[in-house]
Amino acid sequence: LVLGLAANETINVAGTLIDRLSGEYERWQEQIGNLQNELDCLEKGSLLSAAFVTFLGSESEQVRNEILNKWKGLLNLNNFSTLEFCVMETEKLNWSNRGLPTDALSQENAMILFNTTEIPLIIDPSGRASSFLMKHLKDKQVEKVNANDSNFLIQVELAVRFGKLLLIDDKSSDI
Repeated sequence: LVLGLAANETINVAGTLIDRLSGEYERWQEQIGNLQNELDCLEKGSLLSAAFVTFLGSESEQVRNEILNKWKGLLNLNNFSTLEFCVMETEKLNWSNRGLPTDALSQENAMILFNTTEIPLIIDPSGRASSFLMKHLKDKQVEKVNANDSNFLIQVELAVRFGKLLLIDDKSSDI
């Protein structure tokens, strides 16, 4: 009788454990499905994201969206987000903490800026991008120079010679 009670208790505990694990199994199956979908879209998503960074960085928000939607349709990736694909949530939070606005355009611009090999020209009348970049690149010892300084060309020459990062502020049309 004592053995029977212990066996019943063990069976009850095992049943409870199975019930709890069945929920985990369903969650795992859902995660497997999501990961499989991401894997299936990896090549097309990479192509779309690379094209976005390479060709649409200098376009207006409206033109970007029009072309991107056309490309998404051609690749059958209508619910795809280049921003979500290229930038982890923690990186977006870091950007926000360093002063980058949280709107999609600002974040897309940052994504392009940090994923391109070309030297960017940023038109930023508000100065927010400049402030953000100084905070974001502070560990890389970026130097901010004014294009109207008398020693501007010397600073650029030294930066090129020694591989320094320069943030040129107040770009004039004379450059």
